[in-house]
Amino acid sequence: DKQKLESYRAHWRKWISWYDRRPEEPHSIEQQIEQMLFSDLVYRSVTSARAAVPKSVEVSARTDSLVYLLDSGYVTTQVLAISKLLDSRKDVISVMRLLLDVERNRTVITRENYVCATGYPYDPVPDLTVKDSTVVEESHGLLTPKENGWIFSHDLHNKFDRLSGTDPSNRSRGDTIPKSVFKRLHAWLETDSIKRLEFIRDKFLAHSGNAAQRAGERFQGVRFAELDEAQRA
Repeated sequence: DKQKLESYRAHWRKWISWYDRRPEEPHSIEQQIEQMLFSDLVYRSVTSARAAVPKSVEVSARTDSLVYLLDSGYVTTQVLAISKLLDSRKDVISVMRLLLDVERNRTVITRENYVCATGYPYDPVPDLTVKDSTVVEESHGLLTPKENGWIFSHDLHNKFDRLSGTDPSNRSRGDTIPKSVFKRLHAWLETDSIKRLEFIRDKFLAHSGNAAQRAGERFQGVRFAELDEAQRA
């Protein structure tokens, strides 16, 4: 289906342009995630001095004003970084927008397009077995380009079996990723920790919610466990 193949390739180029780190796109998803995790690493490294150094030793990491700036800055940047990645608007680059767009266009991600879009054959040779992923990595220079193509085709079929929930004996060129996979991905991005961080962003950080909107709650900071769970998601 050449028309569907062209549609798949166009969508793939768009999706990868949102995701891949590139100098001309500072807001790529990969760049956003790296910056979020790097900031987290720097903060935890710097503040570890509070616990590592005896209280009798004066260190700048325990200076009240510096502690305030570090803690408030860390919480704000982490909550906003996570919120940006979960922004579903159509004029931003985010994980959520990517997920929603892939989900809307999941019908173009057929097994045939997934395996063959970059030129690999659809049918791997039956007697060319791949025991594990290391075979693919070690095959360059040992096999002919055609045989390498068969190996990569075999590997892509196995990956799409997992995505589509299809038994290898029942493969079809028209196999697609079921909606249940996207439902699971959305569930990963809708945890209690993430909802809690969104509440903090909306009522305390990005906006000054009134008492009714805050439901009487006072801002008491963010727990590492909440940020850890959101970062993993």
